[in-house]
Amino acid sequence: MLAIKGVGQRKFELYGGAFLELIRKYAVANGITLQPGKPAGEKAPKDEKPSHLITLALYQSGRTLKEIAGQRGLSLVTIQEHLVRCGAEGYSIDWDAFIPPGYEALIRRKITEIGAHKLKPIKEALPAEVDYFAIKAVLCKMSQAG
Repeated sequence: MLAIKGVGQRKFELYGGAFLELIRKYAVANGITLQPGKPAGEKAPKDEKPSHLITLALYQSGRTLKEIAGQRGLSLVTIQEHLVRCGAEGYSIDWDAFIPPGYEALIRRKITEIGAHKLKPIKEALPAEVDYFAIKAVLCKMSQAG
């Protein structure tokens, strides 16, 4: 990072660790290898499974999302996004496991009333126990239904 114009020793000390951690997480999530002597941005070998499919396999083996996040060194939100991506690609996900019991109809109503183009207004119109991932799970169910 010190080779980047505008990044001196002080900025590196203050922000370097955080930036490097974000770069590492992005690389892991996107199958990018970061090895000394190899160009950054080099994709994982073709025989290596994409990151979101690794997450799906771990979830299907019975691990919780928190366990997967810990095992893979990724944030819980990244693991959730992996499942959303898998759902969008047609993989079967039990979305009901991520929707608080009794809230699906309410979430669907708010999505219909407010629209699905932005999640924050939907979240703000729902009780606190309904998180963003629950809203995304309902959206995934709705898109799979037709």
